[in-house]
This record gives sequence, C-alpha cells and structure tokens, in this order.
Amino acid sequence: MFAWRRDSVGLQCSVTFRAPATRIIFCKDREAVSSQKGVLGKLTYDYDHAVSSSGNYSCGYEIKDSNSQVTRSQLSPAKHLNITGPAISLAVWATRCTLVLVLLVSAPVITFMMEKRGLAEPAGLEETPGGGSSIMGKRGLGMGDPH
Repeated sequence: MFAWRRDSVGLQCSVTFRAPATRIIFCKDREAVSSQKGVLGKLTYDYDHAVSSSGNYSCGYEIKDSNSQVTRSQLSPAKHLNITGPAISLAVWATRCTLVLVLLVSAPVITFMMEKRGLAEPAGLEETPGGGSSIMGKRGLGMGDPH
C-alpha cells in the first residue's frame, strides 16, 4: 500500500475473539498510535490516520475478565504503508504560503500608493509621441553618446 504524506488513511481492525473487546489499539511499527473503547457486539473498528511517514501498521485488542484482569491479544499481521512524495515540513509549507500571499497582496497596494502619490509611471520613463513609454538615457550610465 502507498499514500502521500499527510493523506488520511483508513485503517480497519477486525476482532475475532468471542468475548467483547474492551479496548482496540492501532499500532505503527508496534507502537500504539491510537486506541478506542470496545463496543459490545461490534467486530470491526475503523481509524482515520493522518500519515507522516512509512511504517508497518497493525492492531490488537484488550479483554477484561470478570476479575478485571486485562489480557492483550497478539498484534495482527502488519501491513506496510509506503509514503511517497517530497518530505516538506509544515514550517516550510506555511512560509511558502505566506510569501505567496504577501506577493499577491503587495502588488495592488504598491500600485495604489504610487497612484496616490502621483507616480503613475516608474521613474526613468517618459511619454513618447506615439503614446508609449521609453527609457530616458543619461550620460555616464552606459546610454547616450560615448565619451
């Protein structure tokens, strides 16, 4: 199985023991990532997991006997989930989004401020007889007649 980083993957655990499970445990690489209370008569449990890295996923359950003694099942056979796609941290993603937003907002704001100050055209442009703009040259800036 494979998924993209930060995808939500549905995991399902089926309990086959006759006694009702008191707790269902979902594991990644044999470490618990989620647990939920067992429900009398329920045999299948679902868990939506936001994936962050590849791993081996499995599940197990607990049963409490009449003496309140807790017994854990063996973990189910693991299913490997491979994560594809670039590893981009949340901080990098947030920074990129913020930068794009600033760029999108700044262009109209700068244009508005320039128009308000009477700077409709950038410095260095002058009106040509045909109605367009051209760059004005100055001596010493590599434009105009050479010395």
